[in-house]
Amino acid sequence: MRISQLRNDIKELAQPILLSHGFSMVGELGEHFKTGENGNKLAVLIEEVKGSSSFSVSIRTFVRYENIESSFVPSDSDSEYTINKIVANESIGFDCYTKQNLGEILNKLISVEAVAFLNEYCSDEAIVSNLSSIDYQNWVTSDKVAQFKVRLASAIQANDVNALATAKDEALKFCDKPWSEPSREVILRLCACV
Repeated sequence: MRISQLRNDIKELAQPILLSHGFSMVGELGEHFKTGENGNKLAVLIEEVKGSSSFSVSIRTFVRYENIESSFVPSDSDSEYTINKIVANESIGFDCYTKQNLGEILNKLISVEAVAFLNEYCSDEAIVSNLSSIDYQNWVTSDKVAQFKVRLASAIQANDVNALATAKDEALKFCDKPWSEPSREVILRLCACV
C-alpha cells in the first residue's frame, strides 16, 4: 500500500469526525481549526509516516491564546499558534490495514485524545497554571518560546512587575546558553516587547 492511498483514506475518514467536533476550517499547515467560546483558536493536524511494515498516524494539537498573543506588540509573526503538541499516535500494520481499522484509529485519536487535550488546555488560565507549575515534568510543552511567552504574558496581564522581571530575567539567562540558539531570536524579541 502506498502512503498516497493512506493520505486519501485519512482525508475521507477524518473529515466527518473533525466536522462533528466543529473543526470546519483548514489552515496553512493543513490543520483543521475552530474558534473556541473564549476566542482562542484550537486546531488538530493529522500526520502520517510509512515505516517498513506499518503506518503511524499522529495527532498534533495547536492552541492560539488570543489574550496571550495580544500581549506582544508587534506580534510574534513566526508562529500562528502559542503551543503545539503531539498528543497521541497509533500504528497500523500493512497486513491488517483496512479503512474500517483506520477509521477507528482516527476516531480515537481525534475524538478522545485531541478533544480531551483541547478541552483541558483551551483556556488561558489552564495553560498559565500548567506552565507556571514548579513541577516541569507536568508541563504540556518543552518549547521554550511557548513557556516564556505564556509566563511573560501572564505577568503583564496580572500587572505583576516582580513576576515579569523574574520571567524576563530567566528568559535572558536561557538565551545566554549555547543550546538556546534555535529559539534565541524569538525569545529576545518577546522580551523586547514587554
